[in-house]
Amino acid sequence: MKLIRELGSIKKPPAFKPLKYAIYECECGKETEAIMSSVKRGTVTRCYECGRKSASNKMIKHGDSSHPLYKQWLTMRQRCYNKKCKAYADYGARGITIKWDSYEDYKQWAIDSGYKSGLTIERRDNNGDYEPSNCKWIPISEQPHNRRCSISNRLSDSKIESIKKEYESGSIYKDLATKYNVSMSSIRRIIKG
Repeated sequence: MKLIRELGSIKKPPAFKPLKYAIYECECGKETEAIMSSVKRGTVTRCYECGRKSASNKMIKHGDSSHPLYKQWLTMRQRCYNKKCKAYADYGARGITIKWDSYEDYKQWAIDSGYKSGLTIERRDNNGDYEPSNCKWIPISEQPHNRRCSISNRLSDSKIESIKKEYESGSIYKDLATKYNVSMSSIRRIIKG
């Protein structure tokens, strides 16, 4: 800012020392009043209007604040890093992190890997991090199948086959549930496929 003229000292309430004010010309051409010491220190560098424009431009980084991808990014970050988030125990507390350095990196990966509206991110390995090699896009309807609590994730394929064979040999749900330490409804789902 360019100094046009000094206005002199103005004493604010008795506890404050007098402050020197001046009229400055902003880079946009407008004249603005400012405290001389603030301009000298560099804390005031523009008129009010230019300062507001600059501040609002800094707030807009990507323009995607209402995009579903950005909302998924925020949700992942909450689960992995915010200890106050209800899902933190299932993610961050287990050491699951996000390997993309920024939203822009994540967005680029999403587009490159086939993201479309209506899809959600899924980790192939539920104990692994959110990273390109461990993530894929699936329809939201398929999301519940990839959970730690899912029977197919808790029992190996060979145990599931053993349950089916034992059932065919005459074992009842209750005995199978006790033997494999799962609920009877889980046995029923395994049997019915």
